Amino acid sequence: MTAEELSERFDISISAARIRLVEIERIKRRGAGTKRELPVGVLNYLRDAQRRGDKVKSVDPDAKN
Repeated sequence: MTAEELSERFDISISAARIRLVEIERIKRRGAGTKRELPVGVLNYLRDAQRRGDKVKSVDPDAKN
């Protein structure tokens, strides 16, 4: 569902729909037991730290993204 669809369906503003969409995604992730993906910049930083020898547990060094 997009923010525009949410806005039309529940007759709310686009800005309110965008905020609510983030909350809905969070609820779905929590229900499924999955975690939010890290942004690419954070992944790159953690991989660089791993290459320097720092202990990083949250990133698989062999993962593509």
